[in-house]
Amino acid sequence: MKKKSKLLFILSFFAFFIFFTKSEAISMQIEIPEPDATVHEIMDDTIATLTKKYNLHPCGIGMNGKFEYLEISFQIRKNLNRDEIRAILMDCGKEFLENINSCKMIRPFLKDYPFSSKNIGIVLFIRNETNNDIFHPEICCASIRRSVVSFHTKSEENQFRYKETYEESYEEALALLEKTKDPAEIAKTKNPE
Repeated sequence: MKKKSKLLFILSFFAFFIFFTKSEAISMQIEIPEPDATVHEIMDDTIATLTKKYNLHPCGIGMNGKFEYLEISFQIRKNLNRDEIRAILMDCGKEFLENINSCKMIRPFLKDYPFSSKNIGIVLFIRNETNNDIFHPEICCASIRRSVVSFHTKSEENQFRYKETYEESYEEALALLEKTKDPAEIAKTKNPE
């Protein structure tokens, strides 16, 4: 009899535990507020387009509560020169801005409308084809952040610091891009289908 009551106690305890754990988990689900959900949808659409176009691997997003600045980070696994990186960055930035500015639902929540290059960030972490680090003189990281385009290299001796950084304004990058290949052509050569 003791054995049965002990077993009944254990089963009751587990049933009680499972019931409250499950109900607690259900009540802890967080609903994303509407403007945030719309921004996430815009970012997801942009990520899907750019991932396919340039064979990028998404690795992060960032935003502030007032929708003053939005950022997407990617990893790309291919050694690229500065002109190729610039073309990809600028095209990614253009796509991101078009997706943000064309969404009427998010406009009331944006601090600045229309969004411009000062309101977005695109970051590319660059690795080689076998997904290993690359070092100076190869560019390991590049970004557009608040209208500044940056290119960084790192040394093998100190991998946690950039060895060299080169910066240009968004306008300078656009002018340099005009002198080089069309970004769509670079996309075709980088991700042949």
